Amino acid sequence: MRPGGARHGRHRVSGRGLRRGARPRVRPLAQGARAPTPGLARRASRASVPQHGRGRSRPRRRALGRPRQRLAARPPRRHALGGAGSRRALLGAPRRPPGPDRLGLVLTPRAHERAPCDRAAAPAAAQAARPPARVPDGDRGREGTRARGPALLSVGVVIPTYNSAATVTAAIESALAQEPAPAHVVVVDDGSTDGTADALRPFAGRITGVTQTNRGPAAARNVGLARLSTDAVVFLDADDLLLPGALACRARLLASADTVWAHTDGWLEDPTLVRQRFSACYPPVDDRVEGWIFTGLLRRNFITADAVIARRDVVSGLGGFDETIRGTEDWELWLRLAVRHAVAHSAEPTFVYRARPRTLSSDRARMDRMRYLTLVTAHRLFPAAVREAGVPARRSVADAYNGLGDALAAEGRWREAAGYFAASLRLWPLQRGAWLRWLRGRAAAPSGP
Repeated sequence: MRPGGARHGRHRVSGRGLRRGARPRVRPLAQGARAPTPGLARRASRASVPQHGRGRSRPRRRALGRPRQRLAARPPRRHALGGAGSRRALLGAPRRPPGPDRLGLVLTPRAHERAPCDRAAAPAAAQAARPPARVPDGDRGREGTRARGPALLSVGVVIPTYNSAATVTAAIESALAQEPAPAHVVVVDDGSTDGTADALRPFAGRITGVTQTNRGPAAARNVGLARLSTDAVVFLDADDLLLPGALACRARLLASADTVWAHTDGWLEDPTLVRQRFSACYPPVDDRVEGWIFTGLLRRNFITADAVIARRDVVSGLGGFDETIRGTEDWELWLRLAVRHAVAHSAEPTFVYRARPRTLSSDRARMDRMRYLTLVTAHRLFPAAVREAGVPARRSVADAYNGLGDALAAEGRWREAAGYFAASLRLWPLQRGAWLRWLRGRAAAPSGP
């Protein structure tokens, strides 16, 4: 066969040697021959190609009939008076005495009263027919890690106090008035000199009182945390209050097995007794209050110690509060929790934060220095997490290094300040002022400790 022909049915059209206007020759293909690749025959008119077999269609296969489904035999009709048929029931024929069911009980034919039966005498088949207890599919393999419900979750309250005789009584009463009541309330007197011990005497037997020398609120909270054996812990300052239902609301947030800590909204009360939402006064920068909030916490602390509930074993495993930090020790602990665990949140107000003058948080210069120290500590503990937190978070930590460097430079310790400026530039190099101060610190003579 010549190459370049096209196959149509049982014929081959050859397109070689054709003149303009000539009709192609049609030759029948030999039996079993294979048509070559189509060439010039595509240009040939279809009118010259025999339409053998083009208009015909293959006969369809008849669909095989499906076998008819046999109808299941109907169960025998049971009469209302009992028996397998109505005739037996109407004639009053005695029925066959019933045997013991799979639960080991015998049904009497008349009154259908349950009579106890010895399980040992029951047939083995009846005992084997008892279905096993079914475990839901969602709980398979997790029977040992199921979360405890809010009613079963024991909560302890830790109240540190220092010269708060006028307000600690109301704080303790707000904790004891919770429903359900807390399993344990620990009040730690951090070396008060204003008669706080006398204010705690009426609560003897209802709370656990601990007295120590003045070591700061972080040390007082750690002492109270060590006295607890509950599932969860709530921290309450001596000048603040818990609203009714606060512990129940927070316990519901810890109902999930994956939830380690949670926080709620509350009220901020100024010295004139005017209350505002705490979230309105201290909102998060990125509007994220639940989930993974480590990035937002690096830029601003929007969670107070009164708003948090956490699992006691997790907080104890992290070492509790950092006792070298005073004023922002709660923020430093939240950062260590947020880098490891997601947080749950509820918009329901559960506490009253009472802002009063002459408190530790009212000293602005001291609070700024503690804020810088908190961010620097977080960067030293989790450098990779801070780098991956984004530019705004890195700039916030860089500003903290600059703040500590400026404090050291103000004391004339330029050599030490240069180290903080260098750390700030590594986080955010586009700082002209930090470069100049770093160069000055490098050129300065070493100073004393």
